[in-house]
Amino acid sequence: MAARGARLPAIMCAALLIVTFFLPWIQAFAHALSGFDMALMPLTESIRYAGPLYALWLVPLFSLLALLFALFRWGPARLMIGLGGLVLLLVFAYFLVMGQGIGGTSPVQTIGFGLWIAVISAVAALLVAVGILRVPTAKTLKAA
Repeated sequence: MAARGARLPAIMCAALLIVTFFLPWIQAFAHALSGFDMALMPLTESIRYAGPLYALWLVPLFSLLALLFALFRWGPARLMIGLGGLVLLLVFAYFLVMGQGIGGTSPVQTIGFGLWIAVISAVAALLVAVGILRVPTAKTLKAA
């Protein structure tokens, strides 16, 4: 990992993106859909906005790679977590713009807590990827 102090935030963001993938993203009436359920939709049903749903599989894939890279200090963990966060934010933006909520309501009204946590984690992942969010090291604390 190129930047010092970015390993722990990368691990935290990757773990959060993986966990939130299984939390409720869409809640309507008594039903809830997780990111996993939404990613399975194009494989099981013919739905109108199936295109971006295939991209949801990239979120846990990039997050898992980032987690492994950061834990074992292999290749580009920051790049992987940045890509995972970027994919999630792009799919989220697509559904906010193109989607329609249940019964003609705004899609924001049906968003569950899991998706909000995932979006916050994705923004943090992008901040880690560009080097803005990192843990101060002893060397940087001494210099200040």
